[in-house]
Amino acid sequence: MHLQILSIIKQILIKKKENNFKISVDGGVNDTNSHDLIKFGSDILVSGSFLIKNSNLNKGIKSLLNT
Repeated sequence: MHLQILSIIKQILIKKKENNFKISVDGGVNDTNSHDLIKFGSDILVSGSFLIKNSNLNKGIKSLLNT
């Protein structure tokens, strides 16, 4: 995962403490980075391409969550 994205999420977390909103990441989300995105504060992950390319949708979803 790009360190720049994690840095951006960390900066947004500071603002999130002062306001009430959710952090959504759309683009490039897959089973190798979903755990870090959640760990660093993302609330919503959008993973269209990864899931569409996966031959088993349920397995793909579980691989995003079971990290």
